[in-house]
Amino acid sequence: MALKKQVAEEVKNKIYMLTGGERPITYTLSNRHKEELPLQYFDKKSNTLKPLRYATNQESIFVSEQTGEAILGSIVFESGILVVPHTNPTLQKFLDHHPRLGHTFELFDPEAEAEIELEILDLEYEAAKIVRELKLTELENVALSIYGSKAAGMSSSELKRDLRLYARDYPETFIKIAKDDMIGLRGYGIKASMEGILRYDDSSGRFYNGKDVVLTVPHGDDEYDSLARYFKGKEGQLLLTFIKSKLD
Repeated sequence: MALKKQVAEEVKNKIYMLTGGERPITYTLSNRHKEELPLQYFDKKSNTLKPLRYATNQESIFVSEQTGEAILGSIVFESGILVVPHTNPTLQKFLDHHPRLGHTFELFDPEAEAEIELEILDLEYEAAKIVRELKLTELENVALSIYGSKAAGMSSSELKRDLRLYARDYPETFIKIAKDDMIGLRGYGIKASMEGILRYDDSSGRFYNGKDVVLTVPHGDDEYDSLARYFKGKEGQLLLTFIKSKLD
């Protein structure tokens, strides 16, 4: 079975594409080794560099293994694409050993592309599901992390709309933010400060609840990161419960 699969892979047509989204009308790839323009393949088995040459009348792609006169073949990408049929295994092998593979051009693999697209679709579905299921307070916390103070002026409809669009365009980032409990705790801290429940004094680096000092922020630390970590402790949880009762 493995042998049949290997043979099938060897005789299939291959599609090569220029990288970086480049789609010139024509692009000619170097087809042979020159001193001023080296084109070599590093053979790990022999630990040597082998000069390459694509010749239409030779079976080997290595200059050292070619005999007689070599008739050079052109390698031209049209609109960024080069289709090499299974009937030209020499060119396929040459391109698969070309040092610019993965840089100037790449092999198009429909199956791999489909797997990537499927992963993206799964992320988009998960992100859309999360944004629909989050409570308004949780959405506000996520929005504060993404949009900063701008989120405070959004209506609930604007908030839901913008976060759904964000989840659609950046599903992986949105999922990470939504699942990070520190983001939610930061959000409660920011909203508590905005609503006057807590007060942060920048000169002393302290959070106050009325006249009482809640937390002294370590030098160089982000005040809301410190507050979020404080919320995870026993005393912090009591304060967080109080803040939630005022906000929710």
